Order: sequence, then C-alpha cells, then structure tokens
Amino acid sequence: MADGEVVISGRDGTAARVAADGRLRIGAAEVSLSDGQRAQFVAYYGAARAVYRHAASTGMAGALLGVTAATGVATGVATGIAKGDLSDLNAKIEAQADEVKREALKICDSLGELRSVQDALAAELPAFTPYAVVSVRETRDCGKDLKKGPGG
Repeated sequence: MADGEVVISGRDGTAARVAADGRLRIGAAEVSLSDGQRAQFVAYYGAARAVYRHAASTGMAGALLGVTAATGVATGVATGIAKGDLSDLNAKIEAQADEVKREALKICDSLGELRSVQDALAAELPAFTPYAVVSVRETRDCGKDLKKGPGG
C-alpha cells in the first residue's frame, strides 16, 4: 500500500497500481478497462486492503502478547512469585496467542480471495499477467502450521 493504492511489483520489474475505484496503472500509463474489469479491480483492491488490515491486526496482537509476557515475567521476578503461581499469566498468554493465531488465519483467507481475483484478472487482461504474483502454493501453505494446532 502506498498513497492509498495497492502497489504490485511485477515479475518483469515494473510496478502496477490499483486504486480504490478500480483504476489500473502500469508504470505511468493508465490501462483502459471495461466496466467489468474495473469492478474486478475494485474487488482486488478490497482483498489486498483486507490482507494489509489483517497483517496489522496480527502484528498488534503479537505485540500485546509480548508485552503481557514480558510484564508478567518482570513482575514475577520482582515480587518473587513462585513458578506454580504463574497459572493466571499462562492462561492470559495462551488466550492472547490464540488471538494472534485467529488474526493470522484471517490473512490467509484474504490472501486466497486476492489470488482468486488476481487469477481471473490475469486470464482476462494479459497486461496484468506479470502482476499475478500471489501463487497457489502461497495460498495453500498460508497458515498451515497454525491450523495444525499445538504440538504440530
């Protein structure tokens, strides 16, 4: 994301930009689109924004988890809490870790939607093909370790 647009670095080294209203620019040139293609680019923009939002939420949830753990350990060291008395902290950390996992899995859902729209656009608009950079493997493997649960 840059200047309110989705910026895609293409496999050919150029950049494409997708605006919220579905406009597409490749390099400095605006690409002429049908109304249907423009609507698809609006959907592409929405899916890319969702990936971005979920990534930010995952980062915030992870940061909160780190603060909770660090604060809890520091408090335990400072007050001399016995190892067995950390069950409340452990429960809080586990709940926050579950939240991080839920947020991370939302990235995968949005990434799958993004790839689906991307592939349809690349099939219909050859100029967009170098910018179809989200792979089947990335969407298939996204969150695989998270979906396994504790202990793998």
